[in-house]
Amino acid sequence: MEHYKNITFVSSKLCSGKSTLAKGYIETIKPFYSTVEYIEISDIVRRAMKSDNREELQKGEHLDALIVDCIASAAACNDHVVVGGARQVSIVDKFPKATHIWMEVPEEVRYERYQNSEKDLDLSLEGFAKANERDVKLGIEEVKQYILNK
Repeated sequence: MEHYKNITFVSSKLCSGKSTLAKGYIETIKPFYSTVEYIEISDIVRRAMKSDNREELQKGEHLDALIVDCIASAAACNDHVVVGGARQVSIVDKFPKATHIWMEVPEEVRYERYQNSEKDLDLSLEGFAKANERDVKLGIEEVKQYILNK
């Protein structure tokens, strides 16, 4: 995967506006590329969880490998790929030549975005804290350090 230079990862904590930034970025770079694709990692996970091998996927490494393969396949078929929502270093470090964007957004802004999300969530501050903790357990802080130390 080391040879992929045509990938940009947009990473940040929960409800930071990753997809909003990614979509704006795509509009900016489209004139320079014939084909550009946006991949939201959560979409890959949702599709994978509907598959027959759900138990294997939930162990983590199999799901990470599937995500990496999806990104690599998209990069092989497009001039540029923008990826949103990577929360594990085990995914982003497979693409060392990719461009990485880290968004630092104040927690109060993220909570406001969380409350305005269209998802069927516990919109309380406690619900936000639990959702944020899930990202921390997945490794979002390690992704941040990987990007900032690159």
